[in-house]
Amino acid sequence: MELTGDGAYQLIKQAYGICKEEGLEYSGVYFCFRQSVYDTQDDEHGRDPAMTLLAYIRRGTGTYRGWVGVARKLHDLLLGEGVYGVSVEIADPRFEDNLSLYACYPTDIICPVWRDLVPEIIAQVDTTGVNTIGCFRIGLNDTGRSDCAPTVLLGVDYRVQRDWKSVRETVVHVLDRYNLSSVAVLIRKDSGKPSLSAAGFRNLERTSLGPAACRPDPSLGSSLSAHGVDTQDAMGMFTLGGWVELRNPETGEWVPLALTCSHCCFPREEGLSAADREVLRTWKQEGVRTGDPNAARLLSMDAPCYRDITAGVDAKESTMARSKADKVYQRVEAARAQGEFVLPGDKAKWKTASRILEALEKDRDSMKSFVQNGQHVLGNVFAASGIREARSTDDANKLSVRDWALVQPKSGRSAGDNAVNPTLAETKKVHKIGRVSGLTHGWYSALQSCVLENETKDGHTVARKTWEHVVAKPSGVFLKLGDSGSLLFNDSGDVLGILFGASERGDIAYFTATRDLLQDIRSITGVLEIRMKQE
Repeated sequence: MELTGDGAYQLIKQAYGICKEEGLEYSGVYFCFRQSVYDTQDDEHGRDPAMTLLAYIRRGTGTYRGWVGVARKLHDLLLGEGVYGVSVEIADPRFEDNLSLYACYPTDIICPVWRDLVPEIIAQVDTTGVNTIGCFRIGLNDTGRSDCAPTVLLGVDYRVQRDWKSVRETVVHVLDRYNLSSVAVLIRKDSGKPSLSAAGFRNLERTSLGPAACRPDPSLGSSLSAHGVDTQDAMGMFTLGGWVELRNPETGEWVPLALTCSHCCFPREEGLSAADREVLRTWKQEGVRTGDPNAARLLSMDAPCYRDITAGVDAKESTMARSKADKVYQRVEAARAQGEFVLPGDKAKWKTASRILEALEKDRDSMKSFVQNGQHVLGNVFAASGIREARSTDDANKLSVRDWALVQPKSGRSAGDNAVNPTLAETKKVHKIGRVSGLTHGWYSALQSCVLENETKDGHTVARKTWEHVVAKPSGVFLKLGDSGSLLFNDSGDVLGILFGASERGDIAYFTATRDLLQDIRSITGVLEIRMKQE
């Protein structure tokens, strides 16, 4: 039987009959192509979409486990009709709804024992493929924070194939020993470590800027990239988090510097000489010290990004081309060239289009000039942390990530606006302004998440862990690829830290707290007095 027209209809009709006989609450049965979000065409290990008989069935109770038998009956139906190579999938329609993810309440029963519980989980579980261990209140989209159960969330590498069910059961047993039977466990596939890994950059958005962004004083949230990055290369597109000031100990003057993430500034190793690759590796491990002669040569930064300005120019030219392709515009242009009469209505439309084209051309030319004159080059890295771990100022026994960089504006560039309008987020705990996702709001989590770096020693997986501050967004995205380097603010505009990474879905973001950030800047630069740029 062919899966077209009446043939497909008859099969679906029989599938409905099977679901009805089983007493299931079904909402639809379809033939479609299905593919995992991780099986992408640009992934060398990706698989093609599979023809699938998809049945949406609402699970009646949490203990119901009868779908395997139903799936076999549906598969037997296909085979009996001579339909081969078609998969059968049964899913609760609620499964495709994104879960709401809230920060835990400080009073939740798991909070007092969280720091003891996580090492116990790590000791009991083979952490191969486990990237993060966090705890949030998680529920369906229509569930409020108070109705969501505290849930231990394991973020795991989607490329690692193993029995995750046994991992979950082990975590449940650990929770039971702590009398935390009310705490749930969820294992969620992710793309990798929360440092916004290169694998995800294939989907990085190309932001289109206007002439207003081409200014000498880039403000908080502006796009930023390493100088010389190709327009098609999304690897180095990030966010200027804001402006800080360091007091020169010799002159007493406050020197403005742009703040972003260290990993935003480092070039790729490809194309570098062997000596420069060694310099880069040293920077990543130990940081960039003030006065480093190699920084001016290798760590020049653009703000805004050349890629984003080019996208803006392309957008202007595309709009101009569409305007010029308008039939009325072309008709009037041709008539004017021949000295012929033009209808008044056509002439009025032509004048309007001409004014728009003139404005677009002016904007395009100013943006091109901004780049051609090198005005988009912000300056060189003044100092940077590298990408390393350091002891937390809260607890010297705990490590956390250090990932910051300070960029000194060159002559002709200056510090921009640091202002954040707190009224935009009156009902939210924290917010940020990023290059890609703009202004977003979330909740600071009462519990830090443990980020694991797994190493193999003597044939065994050993997990090196850091404890990171976390922001959760109940629905939607808080931090996207390209937003690294954004500063995190509360409703009063106080800086809480610098964001350096997120989960693949962007609903969990990780940041270095301000106190740790400032302490590390003092350690690297030797400067004692630091403040956010004064307005």
